Formats: sequence, C-alpha cells, structure tokens
Amino acid sequence: MNGSYDPQRTRIELRHEFESDRKKRGWKRRDLAKATGIEPVTISNILNNKQSITLPQLDAITEAFNRPEGTYYETYMAECFSKEGKLLPARCAALITRCYQTGRQEIIDRLLELMSEETDPYRTNNMLFEIAEMLFHSDRKLESLPFFDKFLAWSTKKGEKSAVAHYRRYLIHRDRDLYMDGLEALHQLLEYLPYLPAYDVCTDPDGHKKTVPLKCEGYRQVVLYYHLVERWDKLLTYADEMAMAARLDNERGYLVEALHYKAVALREKGELEKAPSVKKRSVLRSGKIRGTPTKIDMT
Repeated sequence: MNGSYDPQRTRIELRHEFESDRKKRGWKRRDLAKATGIEPVTISNILNNKQSITLPQLDAITEAFNRPEGTYYETYMAECFSKEGKLLPARCAALITRCYQTGRQEIIDRLLELMSEETDPYRTNNMLFEIAEMLFHSDRKLESLPFFDKFLAWSTKKGEKSAVAHYRRYLIHRDRDLYMDGLEALHQLLEYLPYLPAYDVCTDPDGHKKTVPLKCEGYRQVVLYYHLVERWDKLLTYADEMAMAARLDNERGYLVEALHYKAVALREKGELEKAPSVKKRSVLRSGKIRGTPTKIDMT
C-alpha cells in the first residue's frame, strides 16, 4: 500500500481505544464479553491483536460501551486490510455500506482514496465491482451507481462484469428517470447484453440467496421497454434474441414470453401472416405467459 496510511499501527490504536473504554468502566475482559455476547476467547484474541474484528462485533462493542454508532469507524478502516497491506473488498464494501447508513461520507472518501493508491489497477477495479455489487443488493442500491460508473470508466474490455455493471446501471436509472438517464443507460446496455452471464447468484438485503437467469432477464427488461414505447421493430429484434437466450439456457417461461412479444410486434407491424404460428407455438408450450404489462415491471 502506497501513502502514509499504516493499517498495522492503526489496528493497534483501535485496540488501545477499546482497552481505554473498558478500563474507564472498571470492566474486566470477561465483562466486555458478557456485555457484547462475544465469546471471551474471541474478545481476548481481538484485544491482543491476534484476531481481526468483524463489523457486527465492532458494533456490539460500541453498544456495550454506550458510544454513538460509528464511533470507531475511522480506526476500523485498518481492519479492511490484509496482513500484507492489501485492501479486502468484502470488508470495504461492508464498511462503506454502513457508512452510507450512518452518514460518514468522510470515511467513504478516505477508503476510495486508499483504493486509488493500490498498485494493481486490475485488482482495484475488481474491488470496485465487488463493492458496487454488495451495495446494489443491499438497501443502499442507489449508492452503488458511482462505483459501477468508476468500474466501467476503468474497464478496458467487454466481459461479464462490464455487462452486469451496465445492466445494474440501467435498473437504477430506469427507476429514477426512465425516459432520460434510463434511456441513455439502456442504449449503453444493448451492446453488452450478449456478455451477460446466464445466471447470477446473489444475496438479497434479508440475507437470502437466490439464482436469477440474468441473461434472459436482461433481454426481458429491454423487451419490456420497447413494448412500452411501442417500438415494434426493436421489440421484434430483442424478442428474437430473448427467445434465443431462453432456448440456450432452457428457460421455458422466458421463451414463452419472448414468443408472445414477437407475436405482438409482428401484429403491430402488420405482418399478421407470421403472427399466428408464433402464438400457436407459445400456447402449445405453456398455458400461460409471464405477463403482458402495459408498463415496465419493476420487480
């Protein structure tokens, strides 16, 4: 790590703060363990700098000392580094998320400054993506946008991560302003659609993991947009591509929906002779489709 920041020294300072607050209360270490619900051996290892501290443990100690939330966040930044002095993406993302929740923008800015001092740009960019993803799947989705933007600005080639970043950006902008920033983000997404991974395993804000057919869903969102704005030529094109992706990934529900929208596009283009066969195939494969919304499905 370049610069003057010394995580090892700051990690020791954090533990000195803990010990100072503990002694002010006349507590023994076992008292702190009881007050926090953390195992005594874990408390001992943390205070002896033999073990790193997690953010939930930090918050438990803060509460036990009756200190305001975020009291130790500045020195806790040191826990976001490995023993080798490398930033740990998951730790950074967790702290940044919490700092957004508690209004500690100065710590976010400092972490971003420290990231910029990383000597490996590829690693730094991957870290930005991981932080953006964690924020996107938390209750701070909007705050992921600048991290996706910075990741894309530093990316040098198209790939799965770039495609995912463009897709997430579209969803955020769509929900804020569909016809301005949302439209621009959609146009940027289109060339990246083929690079979306077939599936995405993510964790929602409640901690539940779920698997999403990401490529099919990406095409679906584009199809829904062109259906909404009645761009039948574009709807036909992307309904075809959605159907192709659905066939490759064996996603029958998406295939049925793609064929339905293809039929709609053909009907509106006045090519009725092609539409019936598409509708018939849709009905044969499934008795119902995923839906025919008149506006974009925000789920």
